[in-house]
Amino acid sequence: MLPRLQHRLRAKGGAPPAARQRGFVVPIAKPLTVVSSSKPDEAVGPSGLDLGSRLLERAAAKAQAAGLELELMQQDADAASFPAASFDAVTCCAALPFLPDTLASLRSWRGWLRPGGQLVFNAFRAPSSPEFGLLLGLLKDRHGLCVEDPCARLGSPERCRGALEAAEFTEVQVWTEVVEEVVTKPVAEYVEGVWRQTRHSPFAPLDALLSAEALDSLHGEYMAAALEAAAGRMEGAGGQLVSTLTTYVARGVRPEE
Repeated sequence: MLPRLQHRLRAKGGAPPAARQRGFVVPIAKPLTVVSSSKPDEAVGPSGLDLGSRLLERAAAKAQAAGLELELMQQDADAASFPAASFDAVTCCAALPFLPDTLASLRSWRGWLRPGGQLVFNAFRAPSSPEFGLLLGLLKDRHGLCVEDPCARLGSPERCRGALEAAEFTEVQVWTEVVEEVVTKPVAEYVEGVWRQTRHSPFAPLDALLSAEALDSLHGEYMAAALEAAAGRMEGAGGQLVSTLTTYVARGVRPEE
């Protein structure tokens, strides 16, 4: 699904025409900021950031195959530092909702842009899946724990627009994209995967929040409820379980000075 998200970012603008002529694709994921320069003679050229070495290796291989000169750095996007007004475009795929200070990140990236430069990012509807929403509900209703859904920070077109405007971007546009995929793995394995992902997430560290006994109880409650809900969804979809991801693609421009 990630390549589709990257395609949608590029389709919504991402870079002015001169930069688009360089035409590179950086297939790396969160936390990610990819920046592009339309002027190859500049000191700062097309660059990509990611925390994961494996994803950077994949990006390097694809850039090489495309004949692109691309500087890749293993670094947190919020720790990066570039000279002011270095880039024509900044894109961020599947990362911004999970960074700790949305407004600070947007303002930092705005500073990297030349006047007239564009920022494009995507965010996700909250909750990102029915299973995750169900698990958050059980945590609250059965265990009295209110766990933040990180996607809620930018989880609507209005919130994406508001964040860009608060960071002093102009010409703000937000598109809604819905991607549906049929789940091919066994349903129990799919819902168990959501449990494992949540359990080890820094946003919902279940092992730290609950005792071992409470954790086992929550797991049983979640699996029963999630399997029942999935069965209901499959009845209305010809026996298939369909995963729906709603994404908001947002674009803003650094105003001319």
